[in-house]
Amino acid sequence: KEFAVSGIVPDNRELLDVIPVEYAIAGQGGIRNPIGMRGVKLEMQANVVSALLPVCMNLKEVAGALNINALKLVPTAVAAGRAVLLESQKENGVAVVEMGAATTSVAIFMEGFLQYFGVINIGANHITNDIAISLAVSTEVAEEIKMKYVTAELIDNDKPMTMRFGDESISFTKTMVNRIVEDRLIDIFEHVEKILKQAGYAQKLPEGLVIVGGGAMMRNLDKFVKDLLGMAVR
Repeated sequence: KEFAVSGIVPDNRELLDVIPVEYAIAGQGGIRNPIGMRGVKLEMQANVVSALLPVCMNLKEVAGALNINALKLVPTAVAAGRAVLLESQKENGVAVVEMGAATTSVAIFMEGFLQYFGVINIGANHITNDIAISLAVSTEVAEEIKMKYVTAELIDNDKPMTMRFGDESISFTKTMVNRIVEDRLIDIFEHVEKILKQAGYAQKLPEGLVIVGGGAMMRNLDKFVKDLLGMAVR
């Protein structure tokens, strides 16, 4: 496939994918698959996925150093979808939410194909940073608190907890940590919901969300997001 994307993708970004939304033939829109149809003029509305060129070049150089020939760079949530989704899920309608360290990616599949891709500039590291700022500790200490004590089952407990980190002693309560985590999780998944609405798939995904990535390791995250967004979550 060759696409004319001049002026759409800036010079400092590399084109990763073009996702057709709908086609129009001779001015008749709303066509999902134009194969077999006749017309003089074919138009396409599509989502264009790109990434910063230096990042792409570095990834290719790393692959080359390992003697791996990188045929194509694939966005994380799209790659995750290929790994974890069943064909029936992609056919019925599902969104993959990949919670990385710095970003959260959303890939929406319907009728067996990728329909929409979006990125939120918030990730699991933001939870760590929120804890560090609120408890006045280093990010290293905050990460250890997150890994040991944070779950999405936000049961309050005002009993003081003390954790030693080197020569330092840090005191906090589960309630304090819960409030910090809850606010950030709501922030992340309200942005996910906004992407679903922008794509026109809010409340239209029978298979719901499949959450992957490092941030998805948080216990009871599926129940929290299900209660928040009112949709199936795995």
